[in-house]
Amino acid sequence: MNTSDAVWQTLSEYVDTVFLVPGGGASFLVDALGRSGLRYVAMLHEQGAGYAAVGYAMNKGFGVCLTTSGPGASNAVTPCLAAWMDSVPVIFISGNVRRDWQAIGQRSRGVQEADITAIVRPITKKAHRASYAKGTITALMDMIATARDGRPGPVWLDIPQDVQGEAYV
Repeated sequence: MNTSDAVWQTLSEYVDTVFLVPGGGASFLVDALGRSGLRYVAMLHEQGAGYAAVGYAMNKGFGVCLTTSGPGASNAVTPCLAAWMDSVPVIFISGNVRRDWQAIGQRSRGVQEADITAIVRPITKKAHRASYAKGTITALMDMIATARDGRPGPVWLDIPQDVQGEAYV
């Protein structure tokens, strides 16, 4: 089992459907989602995936949106803001380039890289970039609780490709 498998195994206790736009930055997450048994709806644009997750959460109590890195992730910022304004508990999960390719502070070193957690921090209850397998699932559990506790709202978990594929034991 890798981190991506563990992510969907954990989330399967809270949702039965994930809305996404597949992309290279989330390749391990997309592959694991296909094996997970969760229903997934592939959308044509990340904004649509985000709004679908918001609508799902308004109906079912919690929603999940998966995007790729860079502009793919930033396309989901508007529905994240909508979830923030309307107090809707949604977890946005984005893939990102490998940790050793990240050049935060520079314009870009990796392909389609962005510091999405810094972008969404003001419009989420919590935004976190994963740095290793075990910590990813610990952070995911904390974010699920945070999104749903008190005044509900969105959270964002960014998972670099090397962490997505890291063995989870």
